Amino acid sequence: MTSTLTASRARALPALFATVLTALVARVGFLAWEPRFPLRPEDLTAAYWPANLYVGGPAFLLTFLGTAVFLVVLARGVLAWAAGVLVAAGGILFSLVIVAEALPYAYAVGDPAEVERVNQATAALVPTIVGTQVAIGLGVAIGLVGMLVARSVPRWFPIVGLLYLVVFFALPVDLGLPGELAQTALLVGIGWFAVRR
Repeated sequence: MTSTLTASRARALPALFATVLTALVARVGFLAWEPRFPLRPEDLTAAYWPANLYVGGPAFLLTFLGTAVFLVVLARGVLAWAAGVLVAAGGILFSLVIVAEALPYAYAVGDPAEVERVNQATAALVPTIVGTQVAIGLGVAIGLVGMLVARSVPRWFPIVGLLYLVVFFALPVDLGLPGELAQTALLVGIGWFAVRR
């Protein structure tokens, strides 16, 4: 029975890693395409809502759920589960909120006054978006500390990851695509070490 579980896990983690890699590529492409907020009438096309619904939201969801599993594999005990729960719960809510935020814009295409109204209304979602990002960041930080304690990865990796998180949350500016690429590298590293383990 144990060998069957081990064999299943050995096949499941690489498959999950491949799924997360695909979702990360979709995420980076989506963020490179997505216009910056607040949106202008000329930013909106008929593709805005479908891109959020079918690419952006699912890509974020898959990367965070996969990362939650990888953190549980790499950390130990309560740190592993705390990290996994924070990243999974924060990732689910973040994905739902960013898709919900995009829906009103689907009805505002071609109407500049409506775009401005939607910009003002969606500002109410900012605390939820920031809160979920903090939960995800805290979960990843706990997971990185758990990796240090468990010695499940080379020591440099969690240290570099923690430094990235400090910079990401300490800087009062949006890091844009470079920040997304740094986060992508961190998530790829977490998945890679989980698969190798």
